[in-house]
Amino acid sequence: MYSKKVMEQFQNPKNVGEIEGADGIGEVGNPQCGDMMKITIKVAAQ
Repeated sequence: MYSKKVMEQFQNPKNVGEIEGADGIGEVGNPQCGDMMKITIKVAAQ
């Protein structure tokens, strides 16, 4: 069983969104149980 804090984070995720025109996308997790994490990154050249 998960703790109350873990369940709260699953039910109320933070920092959710997508970057349009992302230069890189990474995904990891188990699609069978729905536990997925996706991260996007935008790189600015200087």
